Amino acid sequence: MLKKIEGETVIADAATEKKEDEKQSLFTAHIIRHSASQYKNYARVEKSETPTGPVDYKDQVFDLTEQGIEIALQAAVKFFDQFDPQKDAFLFFSSEEDRSLSTTKIYLEEAERRGFEIIRHDEEKRSGKHVQDIPFEKIRVIRALGLSVKDALLIGIYNPDKYLRTDINWEALEEIDVKEKWMKSREIINADDQGSWWGNYYRHSEAIQQLFPHAITAKDKFEKQFSQIIKLIEHGAKVHQQNHLNHSKNIRVVGNSHVDVFGYFLNEYFQKENGNQEIEMKNCEEIRFRVDDDGKVIAQFRDFEEKEIK
Repeated sequence: MLKKIEGETVIADAATEKKEDEKQSLFTAHIIRHSASQYKNYARVEKSETPTGPVDYKDQVFDLTEQGIEIALQAAVKFFDQFDPQKDAFLFFSSEEDRSLSTTKIYLEEAERRGFEIIRHDEEKRSGKHVQDIPFEKIRVIRALGLSVKDALLIGIYNPDKYLRTDINWEALEEIDVKEKWMKSREIINADDQGSWWGNYYRHSEAIQQLFPHAITAKDKFEKQFSQIIKLIEHGAKVHQQNHLNHSKNIRVVGNSHVDVFGYFLNEYFQKENGNQEIEMKNCEEIRFRVDDDGKVIAQFRDFEEKEIK
């Protein structure tokens, strides 16, 4: 290899350069949607005495279906087949929702079964008690990946008719116009039902916000949360670059999240590659992020062409 030094061309020591390159480990972030769920923690609120109340994240029930467990188990096997325990170490993050935490736990257990190094989180940064004994020293909750649901009733409003709950405690509502607004919202959705929760949320959340001003649209989530996640990825890559000599393995960050956090991004960046058809992130589907040598964040989804995040 030729190098230019102070105006002179010299032959670089190829063996030395190869040795230096071998020291450079990689940093990548992998965002995975949670597995299939029955959304029991929202149902608990909707049929309670405060159906428009928030989810109690310190008192959740296990919320993966039997099919969801199997989907996550199979997806975890496929995911870790990409990596090598001798070369890769993992750092796990999750949304605060049980369906995300429980999916992440399945991935963590598969990583441990294969002998991958798991980077532990600081003792003082663990989250609170959880009914499923989530190991928070290995899985850290970060809000940027989550939903922080303040009104569970609004979440279910986007479901197709066949998934609507029939046990909502309407009689407990203090505001008498909430049900009326809810019914008007259902008229909007049924007039152009996309056949899925995400499809309806993506297409109709702005109209629903006109009836419920505190409702958060798909675009709102993208603008408020996606940029935070990109900053975290950039920071992680920078820290890794500064400290890579202290850790010879590639650092693979796994973050479990939701379609409503990343769905708008996927459609903004990849819809053209999808034949201009709306994209819905499937259960346990992955988005991969890396930071190139120029500090640009690059996203990869399915077999589409990589996209630079701007």
